[in-house]
Amino acid sequence: MNENASQLSAVVHEEHAKPNYVAVYLALAALTFMEIGVTFLPIPKGGQVVILLTFAFAKLALVVMYYMHLKFDTRLYTFVFAVPTFFALLITGVLLI
Repeated sequence: MNENASQLSAVVHEEHAKPNYVAVYLALAALTFMEIGVTFLPIPKGGQVVILLTFAFAKLALVVMYYMHLKFDTRLYTFVFAVPTFFALLITGVLLI
């Protein structure tokens, strides 16, 4: 096997660092409790929707990056997933206001 082939083999088999799933879980739990807390704040419904959608997007990003492993895939997959998700959240927010 020549040198280029061995380098390519090393790149293909390169492992990514294993994510800390417990930390991701704790972050998701913290965001969930923050969402519950927002519902008790004396702010208008429109403001609550914006805050809750922000938290939902943060939770979505964590799940997508770590549990769906998009953080370690090519950027094309991230783009293909992120664009429709953004529009879905935007439409949901507009409908809730």
